[in-house]
Amino acid sequence: MNRLLVLISYLYQSAAAVALIFAISHLVDSAAYTTFSLVAALSQLISVLAFEWIQIAGTRFLAGAHAQERLRLRSSVYSAFALSALALVIAGPVALHLAATTGTIAAFALGAALAQGLADLFMMIIRVDGRLALSAGLMIFRSTGILVMAALAAWLYRSAEAVIAGMLIGQVLGCLAALALDRSLARWSWRSTRRSDLAAFCRYGMQAAAASVMHLSVTVLVRLLVVGRLGAASVESAGFLLAFDLLQRPFSVLMAALHMVTFPEVVAKYDRAPLAEAKDATARLFEFFLCSTVVLLGGLIAFIPDVAWLFVPQAVLPAFIAVAPAVSLFAFFNTHLQGSGAIVVHLLKITHRLVVVAFGQLAVVPAIIWLALAAGQSVAMALLLASLATAAWMLAVSGPTLRFGAYPRCSLGLIAIAGAAMIGALVWLPSSPTIWFVGKIALAAAITALVAWRGDFLQMARGRSA
Repeated sequence: MNRLLVLISYLYQSAAAVALIFAISHLVDSAAYTTFSLVAALSQLISVLAFEWIQIAGTRFLAGAHAQERLRLRSSVYSAFALSALALVIAGPVALHLAATTGTIAAFALGAALAQGLADLFMMIIRVDGRLALSAGLMIFRSTGILVMAALAAWLYRSAEAVIAGMLIGQVLGCLAALALDRSLARWSWRSTRRSDLAAFCRYGMQAAAASVMHLSVTVLVRLLVVGRLGAASVESAGFLLAFDLLQRPFSVLMAALHMVTFPEVVAKYDRAPLAEAKDATARLFEFFLCSTVVLLGGLIAFIPDVAWLFVPQAVLPAFIAVAPAVSLFAFFNTHLQGSGAIVVHLLKITHRLVVVAFGQLAVVPAIIWLALAAGQSVAMALLLASLATAAWMLAVSGPTLRFGAYPRCSLGLIAIAGAAMIGALVWLPSSPTIWFVGKIALAAAITALVAWRGDFLQMARGRSA
């Protein structure tokens, strides 16, 4: 039940984010939406840059801590957060200046990054204590707060500044709710902080966090390059950013939710069980990732036009539809490079490999986007080339995964790919009258259910029959 609640909270968080993007796109003009999208992406980037390493290290060290060590380690985690927050206050405005924002927007975005980092820290502590239901509830509350406050601010003031301020308020509400429900989160003793703990956190967390920052930098640079080419005030930029904001999120949220629910079992198998069982559990995780994301890709391609006509503002609709399939494909490969490709690397604790993978993507993808746009190619073609480059790089750095020998079932992979192709092909069928649209949804749902049944994904363990 707790795993189901975690999945629900991630899905709700994704739905709330999508609803917020649609709401903002309707409530502000194209230029304001472009500013909001770029600033929100940069705020997310600097939050990851400052605090992701603490999340990774805190999860690793607090999860296995004895009761007598927990207060000391928690104090060390808080001290690490305070030091990172100080560095962010000093360096954050420089990063936000890249978006050519006003001082007011930069201050709100910096505050949102700090509040997000603190809220994530509180939820991480609650989660490693085994209170998954409380963590899931707080995620839902925070997502609701961000949605309501940002949409209300956009409705009242119709500006990017107001939207970012609303997001800041939502993040602060998430922090206050966590403190109200768990007073122990406020316990922090600087004197209990140990330099050895901070050094251990840095060694373990910073390499993995550096990889996360590089991967996130890729998507930020893609935004900046495309907007720089199309113009910040153009409807083409707004349509591209709307597609980029919307269509990446389902993949990242789905991967995060599946990782949260299934990866701990894989780690336990690797640490405690025979290697054959660990390989079997890892292969099953790969199957879960592959089947869910490939079916999702087919669904996005099939129903993007229908959803766009219903919810996307008419002014940016042509630009949105033109790039949506390419954005979906790029998001698919980008998610697998970061998620599936890192599973075995984390198991083997060779985190420097994550940095190599991320650096390669950072060096290749923005360069391809820039060259394609400079050569006069469309944004969609540039993204398709970037997708192919990401897929090729993923294969090139897959050595540890291949040597580990945890292979998904070929038959199941072929079924999932065929099912996704059938779902994607529904885009060619008409959606009017309504009975046709309902029929398309029913057929896509039936194909998805078939893939889920064939993979037996409702069970955490299964035999290796194919």
